[in-house]
Amino acid sequence: MPQTSPILRARILTPRGLAVIAAVLAILLLTLTPSGNRPPLPFSYEIGGERRWLADGILNLCLFVPLGLAVGWESRSPWPAALCGFLLSTAVELAQTMVPGRDPALSDIIFNSLGATVGAVIARHPRTWYAPGERASRILTAASILTAALVMTGTAVLLSPSESSCTAARAGADLRLECTSRADQFGLDQPEYWLRDAFNAKAEVPSLSVRRDRAKWRVIRGTETIATLGPTVGQGWALLAYPNEIGRRWSPLLNGAWLAALLLPIGFWSRRTTRLIALTACVALLALIPVVTGIAFSGPVEWLGAVMGFALGAGLSSSTVMTRRQSRTLEKRPGGKSC
Repeated sequence: MPQTSPILRARILTPRGLAVIAAVLAILLLTLTPSGNRPPLPFSYEIGGERRWLADGILNLCLFVPLGLAVGWESRSPWPAALCGFLLSTAVELAQTMVPGRDPALSDIIFNSLGATVGAVIARHPRTWYAPGERASRILTAASILTAALVMTGTAVLLSPSESSCTAARAGADLRLECTSRADQFGLDQPEYWLRDAFNAKAEVPSLSVRRDRAKWRVIRGTETIATLGPTVGQGWALLAYPNEIGRRWSPLLNGAWLAALLLPIGFWSRRTTRLIALTACVALLALIPVVTGIAFSGPVEWLGAVMGFALGAGLSSSTVMTRRQSRTLEKRPGGKSC
């Protein structure tokens, strides 16, 4: 039985090698698992033909970013990582022609290769991102706040209704609200909105009406508004990730997790001198964007997710700074040397 050479085994068992293996295994698991009972489809050369083509493209791009990070870590050029992403994506898409429920397409290869390239570009100078200096941290903090503002505002604009009416239907004791948003025009997805136990089971004909209020809807029973349905700044994930399949049960948690992911970089890159300003900016975004755009206000879960994301980023930042100081102290001691 052939044995792996010690040199090859040593390269594979490095943190970088293990990261590459983990990224490849995750990609294979997510892309080659059967999805539904549809028969395998032939390879498609069409780009941008499906209804949610841009949403699928962004997801495919993000899927290969970790592979680009692992392959291109501190590399001189991003092209080896881009080539690895292209070859792996091509193999996956060809294999999908035999997997039920999958949609092999040229557009997936393009976005996958782009994602690996983006990851490799980020990984060329990693210290710029995870251990920036004082001036760089201010620039990154400002950039991350601007990015969060653009994502939240874009979410509000794209999920705002593009038509004056919507479809309200009863689903057991729940109310389901479906409206066409601007996202549908750009190849992105859009969620349905649910109100649990909206109908009074004791009444034979519950009196409910839905009235539009700017970019949201008020659910009215008689003359009383019992709930407000509509997009929030935390629903950016719903533009991408099949919201009607996973969102009904997990939507509040996903909203909170999305805001946590948006605000984590802000907390990480801010320093003690700028952290209060950064936190104030985040609170202002969450409070003012709904007022300006007319979408629904964030609920407690979204606010909690935002606070946890910012706090986690700040904690990781403090830990990184402390580790760097300890390393410098060790290097200054007699006989101390860096790795």
